[in-house]
Amino acid sequence: MPTVKVTQSFVQRAVNDSDAKLYYHDSGCKYLVLVLRKNSKLYYYIRRLNGHLINKKLGDAELMQLSEARGKAMTLSGKIAEEGRWRLRLLRQNSLWILFCHFIDGLSSK
Repeated sequence: MPTVKVTQSFVQRAVNDSDAKLYYHDSGCKYLVLVLRKNSKLYYYIRRLNGHLINKKLGDAELMQLSEARGKAMTLSGKIAEEGRWRLRLLRQNSLWILFCHFIDGLSSK
């Protein structure tokens, strides 16, 4: 999967004559990918987070400007990062609670 400087003119000129999908990762916006199929051009947000693949369709490249797709990708990246921080915070709180419960159980068994 090549990483290229995707521009609006690159998107307009890009074609795929094969049956396979072509993926172009944008060097200007992390996780933004232009996917070319035989009859379509789509923007996707693709990243791996904690071992899970996140694959969100952002829109049709024929109808959406590159700047709009980059904005959506950056917004989505921020939301995912915030959710990840929230889950980590919750996991830490749960871990402390479990340790506390084990401590209390240890005291009550003496």
